[in-house]
Amino acid sequence: MKKFLSLVLALVMTMSLVTVSAGAKDFTDDSEITYKEAVDVISALGVVDGYSGGDFRPDDVLTRGAAAKIICNLILGPTTASALSAGTAPFKDVPVTNTFAGYITYCSQQGIISGYADGTFRPTGTLSGNAFMKMLLGALGYDSSIEGYTGGNWSVSVIKQAAGIGLDDGNDEFVGSKAVTREEAALYASNMLKATMVEYDAKTTVNVNGATVTVAGNKAQDKAWGTATNNDGNIDDDGFVQFAEQYFDKLTLRSVVDSFGRPSNRWANKGVEIGTYPKTAGASYTENVTLGTIYADLGMTDKDEKAEVYVDGVLASELAKVSKGNDAKIADLKFAGTDKCSVGNGTLVEAYLDEDTNDVTIACINTYVAEVNKVVAASGNKDAYITLSDTTNEGRMPAKFSPSDEFETEGFESDDIVLFTYSNADEEIKSVVKAESVTGALSKLVLTKSVSLGEETYKFSNKYGTEYGEGRLDVDSEYVVYLDDYGYAIYVEETEYNIADYAFLRALQSGSVVFNTDKAALVTYDGKTKTVDTTKDYLDGVINTYANNTEKQIGDAGAKIVVTKALEDGDYRLKAVETLNVKNDSSFDMVNSDARINLTVNGTAATYFANSATVFVVKNGTSYRAYTGIKNAPTITADTSAKAGTGDVDVSLYCRSGNMVTIAFIDATNADYISAGSRNIVFLAEDSESKHTFISKNDYYSYNAVVDGEIKEVLVQSTLDKLYDPANALLVPGDTGAMVNENMVFVSPQYDDGVITELTQVNSAAPFSADVNYDTVTGTEKLNENYTITLGGANGTAKYTLTVDTGVKVFLLDDDGVITEGDIKNVRKSDTDVATFVLEDGQITYLFVQQFTKDKEFNGDVSKAGTLSFNARAGFGATMILGTYERPSHVPLSAAATVVVNVFADGKFAGNGTLTFASGSKVANVNVPTATTGDEAITLEVVSESFTHVNVRYVNADTKTEIAQNTTNFTTLPTAAVSTTAGSGSISFQLKTTSTDNISYTIKQGDTVVKTATTSAANASVTASSLTVAQTAEVVVEISGLSAAKDRYTYTDGGWTSGKALSTLGLGSLATDGTKTVKVEIVPTSTSTLVSGTEYALDVTLSAAPADFAAYTVKIPALNEEVTLYTGHLTERITFTADKNVDLSTTGAVAVSGVAKLTATPSGHTAGSASITVTFNRPVVAGNTAGNIKVTTDGSSDDTSAVVTWAPDGSSLTVTRLGGGTFAATATVEVKTTALEDAYGSQINTGVLATVS
Repeated sequence: MKKFLSLVLALVMTMSLVTVSAGAKDFTDDSEITYKEAVDVISALGVVDGYSGGDFRPDDVLTRGAAAKIICNLILGPTTASALSAGTAPFKDVPVTNTFAGYITYCSQQGIISGYADGTFRPTGTLSGNAFMKMLLGALGYDSSIEGYTGGNWSVSVIKQAAGIGLDDGNDEFVGSKAVTREEAALYASNMLKATMVEYDAKTTVNVNGATVTVAGNKAQDKAWGTATNNDGNIDDDGFVQFAEQYFDKLTLRSVVDSFGRPSNRWANKGVEIGTYPKTAGASYTENVTLGTIYADLGMTDKDEKAEVYVDGVLASELAKVSKGNDAKIADLKFAGTDKCSVGNGTLVEAYLDEDTNDVTIACINTYVAEVNKVVAASGNKDAYITLSDTTNEGRMPAKFSPSDEFETEGFESDDIVLFTYSNADEEIKSVVKAESVTGALSKLVLTKSVSLGEETYKFSNKYGTEYGEGRLDVDSEYVVYLDDYGYAIYVEETEYNIADYAFLRALQSGSVVFNTDKAALVTYDGKTKTVDTTKDYLDGVINTYANNTEKQIGDAGAKIVVTKALEDGDYRLKAVETLNVKNDSSFDMVNSDARINLTVNGTAATYFANSATVFVVKNGTSYRAYTGIKNAPTITADTSAKAGTGDVDVSLYCRSGNMVTIAFIDATNADYISAGSRNIVFLAEDSESKHTFISKNDYYSYNAVVDGEIKEVLVQSTLDKLYDPANALLVPGDTGAMVNENMVFVSPQYDDGVITELTQVNSAAPFSADVNYDTVTGTEKLNENYTITLGGANGTAKYTLTVDTGVKVFLLDDDGVITEGDIKNVRKSDTDVATFVLEDGQITYLFVQQFTKDKEFNGDVSKAGTLSFNARAGFGATMILGTYERPSHVPLSAAATVVVNVFADGKFAGNGTLTFASGSKVANVNVPTATTGDEAITLEVVSESFTHVNVRYVNADTKTEIAQNTTNFTTLPTAAVSTTAGSGSISFQLKTTSTDNISYTIKQGDTVVKTATTSAANASVTASSLTVAQTAEVVVEISGLSAAKDRYTYTDGGWTSGKALSTLGLGSLATDGTKTVKVEIVPTSTSTLVSGTEYALDVTLSAAPADFAAYTVKIPALNEEVTLYTGHLTERITFTADKNVDLSTTGAVAVSGVAKLTATPSGHTAGSASITVTFNRPVVAGNTAGNIKVTTDGSSDDTSAVVTWAPDGSSLTVTRLGGGTFAATATVEVKTTALEDAYGSQINTGVLATVS
């Protein structure tokens, strides 16, 4: 038997049962501090502080110098004390530069401390408990010479006085000769805060033979406040001056009852609470106890028949009679109604006696067991925390406990088994520690009483539980027993068996004269056969379905799968597990792409499940082969068509939990074998949906998402180009917030510029017949972390019990849809958590759980796309809502609007209803059936909005400017709003224009094109009907070709022509471009006069590629606007705002000039030169490589000694002959095969660039 000790001692749990507030400091080593109350108070006052690293170091010893500092901090306060300094060295080993020199000087001058006979103080030396107490007594006003704190026996006098006034209270093991630790110093200093100051009568001294002797005033008296204004009552309302009342006048101490009902000290400083700390109990127990025992242990001489009893912070309804010899126990008292007080083994019972009033208070604190189901790291201003879940579902958790309760702490992991205390009065967890455990074989079980592992027996705690119920505990099986802080068994779970421990039992053999050992023949988990010696004769009443030395086959009646354990002597211990055997099953069907195993059990069809941890040992003929995981196993189906009666399948299987197969032995000698594949997943979190956003061409919503197992934010086009259902039928999404009105799952995303434009929705209809399925349900219940899980069933949602793949990817969402990666262990039992699961091949591969930590509450002004404000009145069974609704900007007031709302009563969901706002109206009302009584506060949540119409806007596509909807631009007013009913939208308009060209128009919502068409002539009336538009955005009609209705100017062969007489422009002559005429055309937005301050778009176009020129440059000098056009760039739009009036019809207003073609000019190409340079009028951007230049000696033979070098920018090339050689006449520099080309596309084709002359 092996014992595992937790890292946190029981003492930590006891010390954590305090309420620490903002005034107390949080040290990193809090768990190591024994005197928590003292350290909190003294550090809050600044008397003893922590270190820069955030720790307190409670066990570090106190130096004499540090002790002097503590005394000064106590008397003067930390601020004043820090300013102390020493003008001269107070002792010969304390120079004025010593850190503690000022403190030591002050204490010495006040007679609180003294040095050694040799004139030293030894500031770095340790300080004994006696010496520190002497300092504290000096600070309280005790005179060393009068009280006998000097001489050989000074310590006896000090300890007598210190103990008498309680300076050592709290340390029952005080040894005055030992060095004081930092936390002991804090304890003694905090006790001094409560101690009473003393003073002396006037002292009379005489000199006797040179010695000063006190003859009067030698008795210390408690210092009284008198009649002066005082702080009496800050610590003790007794008329005397307590140390803290004089030196810390803002520090208060009050007697209160804490969260568990215990008499406690509540400290506060300057109005800020430091903490609440239970007083020391007069008697403590860890089990149910008689009231007579409490009477005796408290040393009472008079009974108290009205003692208050608290259980987990709640006062019991029956008062206790604490009296001599009373045999009634606390658990016999009524708690509430007929319920008794829940007190028993493992309950911490603390009894307190107020000696002034003889009143007894009994506080009972139960220890509970739980499993850590969520661990959250610190983030922003929120500290790290954990949540817990019940391990047993046996009803032994605190009455007010919730799995969503958060406890701020660190150092825990998911799935830890922990002990915790809980205050039902405060409805919160008060402490959590890891549980100790012991492991071993169960040797004895006494139901409801105890368990024994080997020779050790552990009584059950009154809050104990077991993994699967007490009735399923088996003697000789291995278990983990978790213990509470007092040694009681609080939780028992079966040891996790290694899959390698399982085997199919083929046969058993009893020992005999021939065979002197008992044996077992096995088929092991890895498909091997072996025979082992066993610890006993298992045929002797243990496994009685076997006959001696008779083999059982897979599927035979009574066949067993066993758990094996090899002992130190080599023998094996066997434990038969519950085995399902099926023989000659003609319906057997196991597909490796589906986690289901279908078979017939006792004539009834049955389904079992498998996951990636399930082990299959498959027999084929005489051989066995093992597979781990359903996806790795072969597909096995009964094959009755092969040979009648011989294609059936035999199986023996074991399920550790429910219908999830742990291991299966299958005889599939006559079965078929096939295999299968995988796919990708996209999950969108509804609560993270952003507001509808329109940026450039992207009209989208953003979501927190998981894409292929990776957490990221995605953008989803507000109206998808394509949304496919599982059968690939095209769907048109309505206004459901970009299609997501719950947490949803998709596959096959398609992207355009980073925005998702296409998705395929995963099948969400049960029965889950598709390869990939999903559903979103409310309610989670963790059955077994490795195997099956129950989801749904709350709020009317479907309920499923499903298989979990061990490789499942789990993600957790908070109230706002923020996603973090989790673990299957994080799933908790909850009626409010929302689970979205993905079912692939019959098992859960993705699980998304939204764990709500608070009820949804709203402030009375709720909005989604539009804004809803309301007045609501709750009645019995119904709520009347009067709503005022501002439609979103893309929806006209003329559109009818429908708003679906959830109704919350006092923050709890109560019902839902629909507000219908008629055309032209902003007001609507509805009477919603709700679970209300009439007294609740009502809040709303908008679930969805829908609208009958959206706005239509008209835009000049050429100028990107809006066309006002008036009779100046249109013959009649155009359609201003279009219906959102699918296939029923209609838009009509007729522009005023003199153009004879066709006008094209495009109807769009964001990037989605609804319709595109072209009119036949000017002034044509346009009607676009049978349109389908979404509710998420306005509709924009983009109209092209309107500029054609304006003046067009064309320059040809030196003159401009158009519908107007423009021959007087006087632009000068431009040579004919080769054999054809190239025209330069400018299309302005209005007339020829450009007006200052107006934005224009001028389209400048060449009618053909240049021939005699490389490019044309067109300039408007007055506006500093210029464009160059060339092959491959024959048109360009100039957009600008004119800064002056310009008439394009005036001379010089527009200038056109040709840009010369690419040319090459050689230099140095004379006979006898060593190099030749070829310079180009513009840089060459293509073909400018040395390999593209050929150098000859005579116009044909290659010059192998010539090297070609290009300028980096391509503006020239140089040819140099190596070895000092020169060029002879008729040598050439030529272009090889690739034409040289400039940025305008002008080329020098293959040919000679230079010839040497």
